[in-house]
Amino acid sequence: MSDSNSSTPSPFQKPKKPNAGGGMQGWLVSILIISLIAFLFQYRTGFIQKTNFNAFTQMIQSHEVKKVSILKDQEIVEITLTDSTLKTGKYKSTISDKNLAGPHFQLGILNEKDFKDEYNKFLDKSNLDENYKKQVYPQPEERDGWINILSSPLVFSLLFFGLMFYLMNRMAGGGGPGGAIFNI
Repeated sequence: MSDSNSSTPSPFQKPKKPNAGGGMQGWLVSILIISLIAFLFQYRTGFIQKTNFNAFTQMIQSHEVKKVSILKDQEIVEITLTDSTLKTGKYKSTISDKNLAGPHFQLGILNEKDFKDEYNKFLDKSNLDENYKKQVYPQPEERDGWINILSSPLVFSLLFFGLMFYLMNRMAGGGGPGGAIFNI
């Protein structure tokens, strides 16, 4: 008599695969990677638009600039517009709604000294009032926050190779070709 709860499988039944688990690990790693790439892409492309020196000086002459900052060791000048300029909508097509606080524009420079020399020549030739010249004179800033650390190529490479090491170990864990990571 055959018992339906017998521990020996019938030769006509497919053997049951043991539940390998780890399905959530794959999804978790995938979501983490996609989130990291999206974050880095969003930060790299950013909300700050690039501009040139002529457009920058036109913004200064039009009294549209609130603040000018030089990022030390990055050869970048950041330009923040005034609230009244933002309300006019003149730069609505170039400035994201997510970046109303600023900085709004970015100017690449060769070095700080040359930029300041050129900028001082511009200010001397302009007929701007002294208070506004002081307001828009470039202030040096240092930014060594966690975003710069996370967006460095070294950290990205370490994460990538760490993930590859993890995945290769998962695939080499027995179970025939494909290993445990590709089990369905």
